[in-house]
Amino acid sequence: MERVAGQSRKTDEHVRIRDKESMVSWSFIHCHISLSHFMLTVFESIVLSGFTMLSRLFSRRGATRSSVAALIAVRQLRTTTAVLGGHHHDEAPPPHIPRPASGERNWFGEVKPPRISEDAKYKPGKDDIYSYIGAFVGVALTVIAVYCSLIVVVGRTPSTMKPRPHTSPRPGIRRSTLFNDEKHGHGEQEGTHGKKKEQSNKDIVHEKKEEPKPVEEKKEEKVKTIEEKKEEEKIEKKEEKVEKEEKSAEEESQPESLHPVVEKKLVIVPVEVEKTHIEESVPSTSSDDSSIPSESLPVGQLPESVPYLLVGGGTASYYAALVIRARDPNARVLIISDESHLPYNRPPLSKELWWYGSDRSREHLEYKAPSGRTRDVFQEAEGFFVPVHQLPSTAHGGVSIATNKRVIRVDAQESKAYLDDGTTIRFDNCLLATGGTPRCLPQLENSNEDVKKRVIYYRGVDDYRRLEEEASKSSSITIIGGGFLGSELAYSIKRKYDKMEVNQIIPDHGPLSSILPEYLSRHANEEMKKIGINVHSSSLLSSAHSSPSGNLSLSLKDKEGGKKEVQTDLIVVAIGIQPNVEVAKASGFEIDAVNGGIMADGELRVSGKVFAAGDACSYYDESLGRRRNGHWENAQISGRLAGENMTGGKTSFWYQPSFFTKIAPTLLLNAVGDINSQHETVSVYRANTESGDKYERGIVFYVKDEKIVGVLLVNLIGAGIDVARRLIKDGKSVNDFKEIFAR
Repeated sequence: MERVAGQSRKTDEHVRIRDKESMVSWSFIHCHISLSHFMLTVFESIVLSGFTMLSRLFSRRGATRSSVAALIAVRQLRTTTAVLGGHHHDEAPPPHIPRPASGERNWFGEVKPPRISEDAKYKPGKDDIYSYIGAFVGVALTVIAVYCSLIVVVGRTPSTMKPRPHTSPRPGIRRSTLFNDEKHGHGEQEGTHGKKKEQSNKDIVHEKKEEPKPVEEKKEEKVKTIEEKKEEEKIEKKEEKVEKEEKSAEEESQPESLHPVVEKKLVIVPVEVEKTHIEESVPSTSSDDSSIPSESLPVGQLPESVPYLLVGGGTASYYAALVIRARDPNARVLIISDESHLPYNRPPLSKELWWYGSDRSREHLEYKAPSGRTRDVFQEAEGFFVPVHQLPSTAHGGVSIATNKRVIRVDAQESKAYLDDGTTIRFDNCLLATGGTPRCLPQLENSNEDVKKRVIYYRGVDDYRRLEEEASKSSSITIIGGGFLGSELAYSIKRKYDKMEVNQIIPDHGPLSSILPEYLSRHANEEMKKIGINVHSSSLLSSAHSSPSGNLSLSLKDKEGGKKEVQTDLIVVAIGIQPNVEVAKASGFEIDAVNGGIMADGELRVSGKVFAAGDACSYYDESLGRRRNGHWENAQISGRLAGENMTGGKTSFWYQPSFFTKIAPTLLLNAVGDINSQHETVSVYRANTESGDKYERGIVFYVKDEKIVGVLLVNLIGAGIDVARRLIKDGKSVNDFKEIFAR
């Protein structure tokens, strides 16, 4: 029986142990299920938040339905998890049944969304408040971090950040007695320096008896430049001088017994190593190196000598300066201009400023290009140019411009330029880019003052501003001249002020008669009349006088002897320019009697180190011979070539500059080479049968000695100009093109 009882007790104990193990395992399973339940709950909240945000963002019916379905699915998932997480003897909770939505319903039985007032839309919600709190906390933490960094890194709080007191001078240099106790009557405290090792690479100047050094002087000395050392030496000399004066004054005013004298001896230990180092660090001041700066001049004073002197402030001088600086980075370039403006482009004065300008164009000389970018007529801003008085002292050179100055003579042998104010400038290389002056009409110059006041000889920026101002308040304008400038102005003014009466007086049968064939010039005449320009062709101005009505009365005479009167408010003269050769004549240079301008060779060299470029230069072209070109691109190309040869180049003129003009809505001309109506021409056109325009698009070849010397493109834009340049350079014969046309 005892044995059976013992076995039963062991059995009961074994059962209890087994029950405990089962309880532990069930508890572990329950904890695992509870953790899963928690994770699924978090996942549910994230999903619900996401669907809520999407439903608010898109506000679509389908998105709302999908979010409700997802909510039901997640809640069912949570119910299933709760059943699995409970004990085996617990009853399963009932499934979650959502309550029916309450509210007003539409025809389809769907609940209408609640109406939200306009104020409630912008009412901050819980998420907005959390965002504000988070932003405030972030700003606060940033401020605290900055404050802590000031304390930890700098070691000072903002309240204690005061300028440190002035430390004593370099070790080994005697302080001024202005700060000694002897001056204030406390007596001089004698002290001795510790023994120091003599340094062979420094000059040491010290006193035998001197005040003890402060603790701050034991820090390492910073390496000082030679200029700082010189400044300190100057200060020391001044302080010593003041000290001596004060000592002498005190000794005279008080008895000698009150001031014990302590003898001080200066020990100077010169070392040659330091001198050698200083001499090596100072740059050489040899006159052969033009890149070494010198002292600045007084404001506005011109330098006595410059490596590159450019006479004239136009396009040619500007591009010459660019090339000089590109080939010689340390070059010093001085431009002498008789105008008050910086270098600017002239073509927009008769084109873009009138076509694309605004109310600000007159003041700022700006216009909005077809690309949308705002442009102005100036080549560079004022900050590009170095002030004239700073040019000699600039470390790496630069470009300076002296406005309202005029050169009257250049001496090529002595390399000197003489200005009208008596200033003389020595140069190494000189460029004459003096440009041109508008030609005048004797009929207007001999008129009364009332007529002269209302005449504009159009050329520069000031002329544009005056013409724009007068055009804005005038009812009629008369332009005398049928060349590029006159025809462009007539078209541009009529394009901007369509109600204004625009008259153009032309001595020939049509505009641009000096370059266009006769038939094309007559066609241009008809196209300008179509837009409302009164073209008086084959007419000359005989006289001008004031009329009783206050206008100007112009008397015209045609070639057949007929006469007529033209009433106008303003007269604009654009009959070409006269090259400025006064400087060249006064300097003894040769002038081209046929083409006008300063005579130069193919490298644009006039004499020695004097070059010429721009409108006033008559140069030798390899393909076309001697010529003078007054267009903008020629000024650019010749200026670049002159700058290259002034810096040692040996390049001859070979590039053919082009030009373009627009004198009517249907007449855009682009040309290159020797365009002269006296040459033989071969033309090809494509006619427009619908509009009846026989010259809609075409090409005109100018032939001289059976070779192509010029090409004119009518309403053609593209690479045709580059092809035309090759034809001129290769000297193609027109017979080759006749064969092509025949085919």
